[in-house]
Amino acid sequence: MNITANKITSHANYRNEINGLRAISIIAVIANHINERIFSNGFLGVDVFFVISGYVITNSILSKPQEPLTKFLGEFYSRRFKRLYPSLLAMVLVTSLIGAFFIRKPMIFLQTGFTSLFGASNFFLLSQNLDYFAPSTDLNPFAHTWSLGVEEQFYFIFPVFVWILRRPRAKRTSLFTFSLILVAVSSAALYSIVPNQTIASHYLLQYRAWELAAGSLAFLHKTNSRKTRIKLPFVSEMGLALIVFLTIGPTFVDTRVTKFVLVFLTVLLLVHLDKRDLAIKALTLKPIVKIGLISYSLYLWHQPIITLSKWTVGQHFWLVPIQLTLLYAIANFSYKWIEQPIIYADSLKSTKKTFVLIVGSAVLAMSVIFSLWRPLTTKLPLHSYLFLGKDTKEQLADAPIDFYDSKSRKYAKNCHTSDRSIDSLSGSWALDEDFLTNCLNGDQKNLIAFVGDSHTLSMFPIAIDLSNSKEATTFILSRDGCAYPSQGPTSRAGCNEIMTNTSEFLLEKMQFNSSPDAIVTTSRLLSHFTVEGAHSGQFGNGNTPDSVRTNLRKYLQALAELAANLRLSNDYLVVTAPLPYFPGLETELCEDQWFRPNSLKSSTCVGTSRTELLRQREEIMSELYKLSERNENVIIFDVFDLLCPDPDICKPKLLGEFMYSDADHLSAVGARTLTPLLIETLQEYGVAINKP
Repeated sequence: MNITANKITSHANYRNEINGLRAISIIAVIANHINERIFSNGFLGVDVFFVISGYVITNSILSKPQEPLTKFLGEFYSRRFKRLYPSLLAMVLVTSLIGAFFIRKPMIFLQTGFTSLFGASNFFLLSQNLDYFAPSTDLNPFAHTWSLGVEEQFYFIFPVFVWILRRPRAKRTSLFTFSLILVAVSSAALYSIVPNQTIASHYLLQYRAWELAAGSLAFLHKTNSRKTRIKLPFVSEMGLALIVFLTIGPTFVDTRVTKFVLVFLTVLLLVHLDKRDLAIKALTLKPIVKIGLISYSLYLWHQPIITLSKWTVGQHFWLVPIQLTLLYAIANFSYKWIEQPIIYADSLKSTKKTFVLIVGSAVLAMSVIFSLWRPLTTKLPLHSYLFLGKDTKEQLADAPIDFYDSKSRKYAKNCHTSDRSIDSLSGSWALDEDFLTNCLNGDQKNLIAFVGDSHTLSMFPIAIDLSNSKEATTFILSRDGCAYPSQGPTSRAGCNEIMTNTSEFLLEKMQFNSSPDAIVTTSRLLSHFTVEGAHSGQFGNGNTPDSVRTNLRKYLQALAELAANLRLSNDYLVVTAPLPYFPGLETELCEDQWFRPNSLKSSTCVGTSRTELLRQREEIMSELYKLSERNENVIIFDVFDLLCPDPDICKPKLLGEFMYSDADHLSAVGARTLTPLLIETLQEYGVAINKP
């Protein structure tokens, strides 16, 4: 079926150049996902999409006659459902099935796809603390559906206010004022938050509504017959050139600044463009318009195609033409045979058939996902039978949060806390009885405590082995993104409070032990105290070189104060030095499979430059050793050489076993590799380790 141009352009306020803007946006997004190093700003194409969506949705609502609320909302949601859902449903169903053929452990991906069918994948990704820019999220074929969730949530709320504000007694300016307030409040929420909260600011509607509302403002101003008409030469051309440069060009300022400029420029174009501009001629070129017309299908399918390539043959420059050709063919098919026929099913009979088709397909899709995910009839998910790879007999490294000890029946997750996802303290900042039951193990006189950020959770196998073998009583607590000991309040909720309460608990408990005890603190110091570190901004003074050095000095002071308190009872503070790490590591991508030849594997499977890793930690190591020299009960536990014995390359795999579960968290095998050296180090300093 072919939808004619007449049908499309018959709408009074239809603007073909909008498809040109959509084309620029989708090209930027696709370019970013193909090569984020070259097209580092391409993800901002989504922000342009949001402005366009706000413009189009306001146009769509106001073009309809005033009706009772129930009828108005029913027809609006029906149009949105027909526009968005069928193509999404097809993508989720097909991608889930194909993904099961090549991904051995697709649980998190299937859950993302499933929640996307309800417009909630943004909530799911946030609940799992999955940073959109993290390598693991980049391997999720449904990660891009977060933006659909944001739009659908906006579409659920915004029409109600429009209906209220466009009543006969309401003034024309009411909706404009409402949209303006929404822009102000939402943008203030975004630009007032601190850098470490960017995960939430990326996924949630409250930080994105201003972009959609800005599009609404653009439409209201464009259609206001009393607006001031000022036409400046070449404004449209310069605006369009800047949009192209900012989305496809390199990053050179804070992305939040770039985002604001992009939104402003998009609004400017939507308001200012007219048929005399050269910019309109560029935006309405047939190839550009064609890309814009199928932009939704292109957006839906680009991530699965790129991601599944990474799961199989990898991402290579020679593969890009093949990917783009396949993407265009699938998107064009989706647009022509799924998207358009359902949108333009005008007759009642046809609409009923469409409704039955959509509902039936939804039931089918959810049934397939559930069968792949966690069927009720068997212990093994169906995807384990569909997986086309060979059984390598290789134990893939579990994430630390999934560690479980069958002997003690202890779960690592019960000793982990977070302000975003898994929280064993259920929002409390005090150590309760249940937490201590799970995380304080053993009845020996000596206590070895493990405290720090999520990298301390990697030490769970060591802690549980020491308590199981009766070599020590152990305690373990990890908190996402929180270095230990606390250096004072941070923007990350609970860090200071929980870490301070933990110190008080341990110091009180250790002072009554006759033999020396120890606190082992393991935090990813490179993340907290380097300019590039993901958590360096949480201390409230930015992440410039000077501010990061200031933060490091405060942390060293906190270590010294804790060491002084421990010295009162002859106890020790063990600081784990920065470990090797492997950016982008996904252990499954390093398996030998017929569809993943050795020559096409990710470079992270080979390893990371030892020299570069040592250079990155040089300043921190220098300061740690100075601290140790000044405090005789501070031990620097440096296992870099143990995990990286090669003189040139640090490898994630040693003696056939993965030492890491991801880029920087140790696997259970990796952690247990450190146990003998930790025991030897503690004994050397007189910390009692009882032999069984």
